[in-house]
Amino acid sequence: MARFYVLLLLALISISGTGQAEEFPRNEQPMYGNAKPSPEELRTNKAVLDILGQANRMMVSEKAVDIGWRAIADNDLPKAMRRFNQGWLLNKDNGRVYWGFAVVLQIRDNDLAGSINMFERARKLLPNDPALLLDFGRILEGAGRYQDGIMKFKAALAIDENISPAYYGLVRAYLGLKDIERAAHYAKFGKKFGIPLSDQEIEDLQIAAKQHGK
Repeated sequence: MARFYVLLLLALISISGTGQAEEFPRNEQPMYGNAKPSPEELRTNKAVLDILGQANRMMVSEKAVDIGWRAIADNDLPKAMRRFNQGWLLNKDNGRVYWGFAVVLQIRDNDLAGSINMFERARKLLPNDPALLLDFGRILEGAGRYQDGIMKFKAALAIDENISPAYYGLVRAYLGLKDIERAAHYAKFGKKFGIPLSDQEIEDLQIAAKQHGK
């Protein structure tokens, strides 16, 4: 019943916008494309927000964001953006909303500048979340911003050294910089934390590093 109630309230949030900005409808652009809602949309949204109250707004915002992240996992990016927008409307201080915007902007739109902007907004609200730093690093490393990615991976590990994907990110970033010795170092060091590399791959990196250093 509680889940049904949450989904019903989300369905009532009415900023749906059929107008196009570039190729995406308004509800599939971050923060609804910063467009001014119509009077009817304002009335509907105000009614929903009044029904919820402040505490419930935060709870339903989190539920919307959870659905958004599941949509990303299912590669349903339009749905993900719609849910993140609903989460934003309910609680503009929800850092996970901007985090979600950042990921979709990069993987859907290839908008690195927009993604970085949203990550920075998320970090102001979630300054000590290593998973956010990990995702930020992945986006930067994947875009060829290797040094910036390294900084984010190291910042994540400074908070929690057990994040094995951060070691993998460091290996990839240093290989991108053609720094085989450092890549091999983090591959070996990350092994005890469960880095997603096989023993053979780690050994091959060690051998390559030794040969490179000669």
